[in-house]
Parts: sequence; structure tokens; C-alpha cells
Amino acid sequence: MAATGRGEADASVADVLRDIPDGLAVDRRTTEGHAREVLLAVSHEVDLIVVGDRRRGEHPGVRLNSVAHALLLHASCPVAVVPEHM
Repeated sequence: MAATGRGEADASVADVLRDIPDGLAVDRRTTEGHAREVLLAVSHEVDLIVVGDRRRGEHPGVRLNSVAHALLLHASCPVAVVPEHM
């Protein structure tokens, strides 16, 4: 799979944010660092973290990626794990 460029990633996020219902606050931040540590730190400041989970040929629910797994175990807020389209 080819690496996703910054512009492509921004366009993808913009597409998702267009579907957010009115009245729902979304905090979009660009940060540097390991995803696990950054998201665990942010979990003290937000009401919900939503993360994706790519399944690489496995059956759904069999194994989470390391970031989603760490968040479910250690986050200070609820976490929603959304699987990639199958």
C-alpha cells in the first residue's frame, strides 16, 4: 500500500468532517509524536476519542491495532474503534 500524502490525508479528513451533524463539536488538531502517546494525553481533555482500525485480512474483532488497544486500556475518556470499510 502506498503512503498517504499530507494533502490526501487532509482531504480525507475534510470529507469525514462534512458529515458531522450540526451542534457536535469536533476538535481537529495536527500534532507530532507517537499516536498512542499523543492520543492518551488528549484523552484527559476530550469527551470521546474515535480511532480507525485496519483489518489486514483478519476477521473483525480478532485483533486490534496497538494504538486502539492502548486507548481502550488506558484512555481517560470513552473510545470508539471504527473498522476500516470491509
